[in-house]
Amino acid sequence: LKDQISLFLFWYKYINKNDVKAFIISHSVYSFAIPARIAIKKNIRVFVCHSEYLYSLNKSNLFIRTNFLNAKKTIKKLDKNIVKTGVLKAKTKIEDRLKGKRGYDLWWAKKSSFGKIKGKRVLSRNNKFKFLIANHSFIDSPHVYGKNLFPDFFEWLRFIGNISNQTDHEWYLKTHPYIHKKEGNFTTEVINKIIKEYPKIKLIKSNVSHNQIAKEGIDCVLTVLGSVGFEYAYMNIPVINASKINPHINFNFNIHAKSIANYKKLLINPNLIKLKIIKEDILKYYFLMHIYYTRNWFFDDYEKMQKNVK
Repeated sequence: LKDQISLFLFWYKYINKNDVKAFIISHSVYSFAIPARIAIKKNIRVFVCHSEYLYSLNKSNLFIRTNFLNAKKTIKKLDKNIVKTGVLKAKTKIEDRLKGKRGYDLWWAKKSSFGKIKGKRVLSRNNKFKFLIANHSFIDSPHVYGKNLFPDFFEWLRFIGNISNQTDHEWYLKTHPYIHKKEGNFTTEVINKIIKEYPKIKLIKSNVSHNQIAKEGIDCVLTVLGSVGFEYAYMNIPVINASKINPHINFNFNIHAKSIANYKKLLINPNLIKLKIIKEDILKYYFLMHIYYTRNWFFDDYEKMQKNVK
């Protein structure tokens, strides 16, 4: 806290004393956001420059990669043939992804979560409603697109834990198969704490395929803003986002909790979870966010560059 206050004071004084024309930063969150917000407040141009994208920030748009907020309007403006071709590409890419192929469209996925089914059954054989909690990284920005229902991913987990103690549903938690070295021990420590505090939540090993979890009969998936939103929806399994600014918000293939009270109702009474999933919407979402908004703004072929530099 002291470091961040010091950063704020430094940049506040610096911007007031100097004739700053623009700021160029690499992220719109973390400590980079401090000079950016001060500059935006004073109507100074702010650019987020990255090897994959280039954004301009302003008072009405403080975050990068929020193109999804106007997804449907953007698609309507595009040539129908472009959308038609893009949807076909999206279908191939999503289905390859669900077969365990690691695609470069989702650059943060270092390992596939969708491999072949191996090992013993992980879900109980009974008629109880089964929730899967798809955990997020604890060292990544929880407000990457703005405010969610909960201030961070830990508070979100604790809320679900408290609900689990009040119900007779089954609750499963799975961490992502790729955990950064900096995060490893910390994540293990936090997850163990959650499991100990809320014994109704059962931990599934991170290397268990989502295909296995889906086949064994998971009823609903919980995330804040994860990619499971379109992945499980494509397998016709409902997903509830604990966020009104998640990447899938412009479409109806997920449930978007309107408030904490609404979220609580859905978790306590799963009968309220009613969703008609239209695959065409999932394909349009994927096309726009992962194909149309290309990563090739600086490098001619970003994927090729990644492979070349390993």
